[in-house]
Amino acid sequence: MKKQLLVFAFAAIFFKLLFIPQFASAQNSRLWGTYYGGTGTDDTQQGVATDALGNVYLAGSTDSPNNIASGGFLDTLGVGSAAFLVKFNAAGNRLWATYYGGTLGTYGYSATTDHAGNVYLTGFTYDTTGIASGGFQNTIGGAGAMNAFLVKFD
Repeated sequence: MKKQLLVFAFAAIFFKLLFIPQFASAQNSRLWGTYYGGTGTDDTQQGVATDALGNVYLAGSTDSPNNIASGGFLDTLGVGSAAFLVKFNAAGNRLWATYYGGTLGTYGYSATTDHAGNVYLTGFTYDTTGIASGGFQNTIGGAGAMNAFLVKFD
């Protein structure tokens, strides 16, 4: 009986030490960090997503034409605010970035990925052209109307 009690006591101490937070390895070391945006502008981040390879996607809105997009679907900004989507690798290096919309105002709010490597961006827009094609609704709901958008990138 004493032997069983001793084994139980050692097991209890072992599991307590194993699961006490101060004995766990630190999980709060910064691996990387970055600013993202142009100069003298308002750049807002609204959503972030990751994929199976550890890449990170940042969605937001900007009115900056300065070095915020390259290698993506749309590398130049029109007049107004545009949504943006940027892809960083797991080490924090920018792989590509794109504007989306930007004539009257387009605002990116969320991004997600699928298992096939596609990236989806959603938000809202006042833009009447250049936003939708090949989808369910290809024209905006009316002049001056705000509509949601969903776009798929490969």
